[in-house]
Amino acid sequence: MDTLLLSRQEAARLLGLSLRGLEHLIARKEIPTRRIGRRVLIARSALESFAREGNSDKCSEGETRANQLPSKDFDPPDTRDSMLTTDGRREMK
Repeated sequence: MDTLLLSRQEAARLLGLSLRGLEHLIARKEIPTRRIGRRVLIARSALESFAREGNSDKCSEGETRANQLPSKDFDPPDTRDSMLTTDGRREMK
């Protein structure tokens, strides 16, 4: 008999994700969870429907935003002659 509720580790393994990747999806409310005491559990049916529906946040087939290369027009700032201040601003040396 299949288990109805899975731990985060079991759910990540079932989806082929890292635990951190699964927790990211949970935080974005793409996969619902249930709490029983201190345990965070995920319904097998929620994982199956997530896998069937796919992720609408993908940029293109099989490619996420993090995997995309910057556009040709992207010019990263030159930070060699600057430093961060304690309040997070960037100052020239």
